[in-house]
Amino acid sequence: MKRLRENKKLSTTTRAEIKEQRKKWRVAKERQKNRMDPEKKAEQLEKRRHKYHLKRLKEGNKVPGTPKKFADIVESLLAKASPKKIAELKTRGIQFKAIQVEEKEETVSTEDVAKTVFVKIKDRIASLKETRKMKPRGELRVLVKAVGSRRHAVVKKLGMR
Repeated sequence: MKRLRENKKLSTTTRAEIKEQRKKWRVAKERQKNRMDPEKKAEQLEKRRHKYHLKRLKEGNKVPGTPKKFADIVESLLAKASPKKIAELKTRGIQFKAIQVEEKEETVSTEDVAKTVFVKIKDRIASLKETRKMKPRGELRVLVKAVGSRRHAVVKKLGMR
């Protein structure tokens, strides 16, 4: 055991020394970039962009494994589609519900919106109550404060004590 300790090279550099070394390297690299001619800078930038592009291509457009995830992605893409994109999809024969819903433009009552928001808040509070992590608990606190009602009926419906 003693021999192992002797053979092992112990690092004597401190965090401050490492920080200082990195600072030197950073300054040296900055000086090197400043001394470069514009053509060389442009060339390096182009190489870096090409590398990034290849990396993104390698990651690829992976199709999600489950049908639900695939449907979620397609739905989000279609929801963000501009009218021109929707028109192009129609010309290619691709139809989906979002087009029909957008064409109707139904008026929604404030009562319906309030019910929907209330149900969503209630569901979110219920899901957040199950976790003990700090961020979700903070969100739970904010939601409960946002509701801000101490009326027994509201508190009971939301399941807040």
